[in-house]
Amino acid sequence: MTPCDRRGVLSRTGTSQTDRTIAQRDPGYFQIDGRDIGDMILFGRRFAQHIKYYDANNRHIATDPALRDWTAFFDRDISAILASLAKLPVAPCRAAFQDIRTFLEADPSRPEAELTAHFDALFHIPLTLYRDMAGRMATIEDNDPIWPILTQLSQSDIAGPLGDLAGYHKGAVGQNLVSVGALDRGAFTLNSQPGPGPKLADQVADLLFTKDAFDTMPLPLRALASFAPDGWGAFYAAQASNDGPFLDGADPYSKIFDGLNLT
Repeated sequence: MTPCDRRGVLSRTGTSQTDRTIAQRDPGYFQIDGRDIGDMILFGRRFAQHIKYYDANNRHIATDPALRDWTAFFDRDISAILASLAKLPVAPCRAAFQDIRTFLEADPSRPEAELTAHFDALFHIPLTLYRDMAGRMATIEDNDPIWPILTQLSQSDIAGPLGDLAGYHKGAVGQNLVSVGALDRGAFTLNSQPGPGPKLADQVADLLFTKDAFDTMPLPLRALASFAPDGWGAFYAAQASNDGPFLDGADPYSKIFDGLNLT
């Protein structure tokens, strides 16, 4: 027997019985407010910045960041902290990384300044994303059951990749492929300005352009304590330079290409 949903060349999706069960056809699929619980918690924290805090004596202390509004309530609340961790801009950063990589590999004739600026950004993206995560993680109380789990994960899953990243960065600095300073905002294409390279999303730009150099990135010491008790600067300095991926290239483009295609 011929299947009842066999289609001709002019058929369209949604006309067969099986297509009528797709999620988008459910009356409850589209919500008036598409935000989830995490989004709402983070909205509450942002809104709390606009609500003045008054102490037991009905005093508002505008000069004290911990007392001038209600954000401190959210900063110590584990639900708000976990929501902020869940909402880290991982997807935009991953997309930016891939876009920049494609840009770097596409044209050997690009100006050296464009190549080195964007290659530098590939080092900053994972480190600044970790800086954001560590800052949120560092507000968790010592006696919270999740704290030892996160610190153990930092030691087992993050310390090694960060050490490798630091070593490759040192090697790239030695090959004049990246700078030792902060990223130059003017060297990139943003929503607010034209420039070379792929356009960076606002979430990514907010992470990258903070005037912080790679080797002195202000990472919260408490979040690093399990593997870098003396801080990021000392951890970076202790890593051996690894310029191996860049040695075979004859020019900046080929060095960068080799670095992006390690085997």
